[in-house]
Amino acid sequence: RVIPRTPNIFLSCADDCTIRLYDLRTKSNCMKDDCNDDVLIKSNWGITSVDINPMNPNEIVCACADSSVRLYDHRKLSTQISSTTSSPCRYESSINGLISYFILSNRQEQRRSRVTSVVFNQHGTEILASYSSESVFLLDPRQSISQEQIKECLIEHRNKKLTKLSINDKKPTSDKISNDENKT
Repeated sequence: RVIPRTPNIFLSCADDCTIRLYDLRTKSNCMKDDCNDDVLIKSNWGITSVDINPMNPNEIVCACADSSVRLYDHRKLSTQISSTTSSPCRYESSINGLISYFILSNRQEQRRSRVTSVVFNQHGTEILASYSSESVFLLDPRQSISQEQIKECLIEHRNKKLTKLSINDKKPTSDKISNDENKT
């Protein structure tokens, strides 16, 4: 994910439990066996998705394999030296950088589902999180919430009539609506 207004800097996430920050204006590769030079966040869980607040590029939201969504202010993440390497890494255990933390699931599910994607809306005021169980949650990034406080949960959304506008607040075209209605 490219950071807004800084096209040379981008983030990546992976199942190796890291979010990495790359700057194309600096070094092109790392020759170390286990390179942590670009690690911004090291988690205990695989990270499946990452997005940047378009109105505040310091805010990073990530989806983790433990069914959680975490919102960080990357300016507040502390840098620690890892015990296995001498490279400074930023760890999620640094609660100072954690703004919000969400664990959501459908009450009818027996097990937690994996978060497959997270994205901010164009104003940075909401986060849409989709889960492998086909549940979709609309979150307020300014507060950590419990299941009872979910702002909006869109369940059974597949092949249903359009129930909400896009997360990017774009109005759907009439062709899209009519095509969706024909599928149901």
